[in-house]
Amino acid sequence: MSLTRSLRQLLSLSRPAPPRQSHYSTAPTQTPSPAQPAKFARFIRKPPPPRIPKPHHGIETVEAFLESLRRPSLLALANKFTEWDQLFSLEPKTQLVKDGTLSVPKERRYLLRCMELFRHGLDPKEFAVGVRKPKKFRGWGPRVQHGKRLRGKPAGRVTI
Repeated sequence: MSLTRSLRQLLSLSRPAPPRQSHYSTAPTQTPSPAQPAKFARFIRKPPPPRIPKPHHGIETVEAFLESLRRPSLLALANKFTEWDQLFSLEPKTQLVKDGTLSVPKERRYLLRCMELFRHGLDPKEFAVGVRKPKKFRGWGPRVQHGKRLRGKPAGRVTI
């Protein structure tokens, strides 16, 4: 038994050890598979869009662009940004936060995302999302199911 073990140790010492894999490899990473989702196919291998896009999809003014985003809180920006170039050349954080124009981070991120998608040539009808409706009932317990408040014995239970 000990003879076999010692032979194994000798054999393992005579072979060179395999190279250790490092977490910080300099090898190139794998490229994404050619079967990309069709949703993002138009953005792959394209030059970056111009920072100030030309008006398209029937949207030619700042007011029309902000109305197409379907958020009432963004309509107040129409007074601040009167020209097309002025809206699309703003710095994301500096001008919107310092002036107090858009203090809500969610609305600011939504506006910046919509501006970037518009630069890529998408129609705001495709990506604009309206404001969410408030919930009807508080809580998600067993007494509230499918938006209806249940009273008495819960449906489906049979007492014998």
